[in-house]
Amino acid sequence: MDLIYTFSSLILFLLSMKRLLLMCMMAFGIGVSAQISLGSGTSTGIIPVSSNYGYTYTQQIFTKSELNASAAGNITGVKFYLGATSSITNSTTWKVYIGHTTKTNFSSTSDWVPVASLTPVYDAEVANANGEVTVTFSTPFAYNNTDNLVIAVDENKPDYDAGNYFYTYSGASNSSIYYRSDSNNPDPTGTLPSGTRTSTKSRITFLGLAPNAPICPVVSAPADAATGVSVLPTITWASAATASSYKISLGTTPGATNVMNMVDVGNVTSYTLTNALSYNTQYYLKVYASNATGTSSGCTETSFTTGGITCPSVSSPANNATNTPLQPTISWAASPGAAGYRLTVGTTAGGNNVLNNTDIGNVTSYTFSTPLALNTDYFYTVNSYNGTNVSSSCTERKLTTTAVTPVANDECAGAIALAPGGNFDQNAIVATSVNSTSSAGATCQTSSNNNVWYSVIVPASGSITLETKLATGSTFTDTVMSVYSGNCSGLTLIQCNDDNPAGGLFSYVSLTGQTPGAKLYISVWKYTGNTSVTDGEFRISAYDSSLVLATNEVKESKNNVKVYPNPFSDILNISDIANVKNVLITDVSGRLVKTITKPDANLYLGELKQGMYLVTLEMKDGSRQTIKTIKK
Repeated sequence: MDLIYTFSSLILFLLSMKRLLLMCMMAFGIGVSAQISLGSGTSTGIIPVSSNYGYTYTQQIFTKSELNASAAGNITGVKFYLGATSSITNSTTWKVYIGHTTKTNFSSTSDWVPVASLTPVYDAEVANANGEVTVTFSTPFAYNNTDNLVIAVDENKPDYDAGNYFYTYSGASNSSIYYRSDSNNPDPTGTLPSGTRTSTKSRITFLGLAPNAPICPVVSAPADAATGVSVLPTITWASAATASSYKISLGTTPGATNVMNMVDVGNVTSYTLTNALSYNTQYYLKVYASNATGTSSGCTETSFTTGGITCPSVSSPANNATNTPLQPTISWAASPGAAGYRLTVGTTAGGNNVLNNTDIGNVTSYTFSTPLALNTDYFYTVNSYNGTNVSSSCTERKLTTTAVTPVANDECAGAIALAPGGNFDQNAIVATSVNSTSSAGATCQTSSNNNVWYSVIVPASGSITLETKLATGSTFTDTVMSVYSGNCSGLTLIQCNDDNPAGGLFSYVSLTGQTPGAKLYISVWKYTGNTSVTDGEFRISAYDSSLVLATNEVKESKNNVKVYPNPFSDILNISDIANVKNVLITDVSGRLVKTITKPDANLYLGELKQGMYLVTLEMKDGSRQTIKTIKK
């Protein structure tokens, strides 16, 4: 019986010891993991040490409310933060002190906390371990969770690093004080020199203290009871100490969460809604702060009321614009939450005889599909809508169309084709800017307007020169030119020129390495920086030396070869094929359309379109002969 009693007692003892061990292990785990972190971001500054000075002494005050500890406890160390690769080789000899204080800030530049009232907790070298400097206290410091804390760091290594590397944040005014010098190493145990006060504080973690759930953040925007708030509002609040993230609840009745239900938006202090709220509706808002311990409770609910849908902000044409194109484009900025836009246009103020509140869809521009009348005033209003919500009292604007039917090549779609020649004069044409209208100025000279358009096909050489010159008797004496690839709905700038590099005010662009057969577009503006330059005639030409048929490039054969008939239908005959090595067929734009090597006397050219062609005969003796022919 005694043996059974003894065995039972042993079992009970072992169970109680197991329970005690588990409790100790849990307590130890809580103590190890407990920590309070303050501050965020990667801004660098002079606290806790100014690493770009030889010596530093700093003190920082952290208030009880900032620490927000759950209870008194032992602080076993602190962590400071910096870039993972930041070198503090010359800023590593530290003495660290900690103590209680009733101060909330430093009242003057000499208001140091005496070191005699602080506890020394560290005297050794520190190191950057992947972005953290950990200071493990020689003896844990017992924090009473009643007073504020002061941390002092004395850096004593007689050299400096390249910059300030430690991460900081902005705290309360005058909550830190520092002294730094390249030559004078202050002694905290003696009389300290005057320092400098600052709100800059270290990003810091106190090891060993467990945090409370953070206090409720104070919402600053939208203001409580605000009206006319955007349907995509930005909610802003003040940071809460020890918070690691924030949560938002939003609803349409007090306490409701039907819009947002404790949505975690991260460790930020503002959040912009991505889904539009309803117009003219009151909303109820709460913002909470969270950390590993929990989420703040009892937070104050605020409310705000959204406004109606806003009028779109029209950017072009300018209000009261004159000389606008007959098919102008009206452009505006999007209104928050708009599902579409309606346009009203009339020839009298308030009129709608052109467009009557026409729904043009969810777009931000509208180009008239048919030309408006010449020299006519038009009044227009753009409204936004979403369902039954429509913007109201939107400003009516006015434009006046140009007084003339613009020149045919006023727009890219009407570009006039240039036929490349061998030099400027060979195929130059007389052009005009009269009755052209303005578009965006040239990129290389913004003092330019009233542009006209041309196009050219790149010849077989891949090179082409575009040039403008004076026309006899014209007052149009200064051009600006841009050359584009692509098409009229998607142009890509190749080159822009204001003045001829060789001298003169007329533009000159010389291109190489272009794709043979590609179509280029040329825009020519009038220079507006000189009032004596007026719209008028000028000459323009596209040319390349590969197209020159000068006599010094043609060696006459003893037998003058002929091609016939001319005009021809499908077959073109060569009179003396024995001396011909190759035949090149080029259209009048300079584009090589066919090459025939070792030709027969009869050339089958039925696939060519009707028109004029240049037939170049390359002779076996090296001479060339070019003949103009017409395909019927």
